[in-house]
Amino acid sequence: MTEVNGEREALKQVGAILEEFRAAVSPVATLSLAHTFVTVALNEGKNLTEMASIMGAKVPTISRNVLDLGERNRRKTDGYRLVKSEQDPMNLRSNKYALTPRGRQIANRLIKIVHNTKAQA
Repeated sequence: MTEVNGEREALKQVGAILEEFRAAVSPVATLSLAHTFVTVALNEGKNLTEMASIMGAKVPTISRNVLDLGERNRRKTDGYRLVKSEQDPMNLRSNKYALTPRGRQIANRLIKIVHNTKAQA
């Protein structure tokens, strides 16, 4: 019985994190977009190829998500402004990605959900 409750609480936490991400970003934000956001947060300074390898995804998919998370999305309209890119000084054909201050705020809100859930347990 305890294991089932533990699993249930873990799934509630995952749900709360996804709800918070959608509330902060967009009600139609996809799981792939959230996954990319978390990957950038955990791996700031990495390029698209490195992040795609970490995620087990294809570079074009990650590229689309990073564009949407950036200042201007792939449709050349306003993006979510959560991720910024900087040209890699060692490889001018590559960019490195990191969170913007707004992205850091959202990451901190997601982290707070985890900490609050642990404190309640």
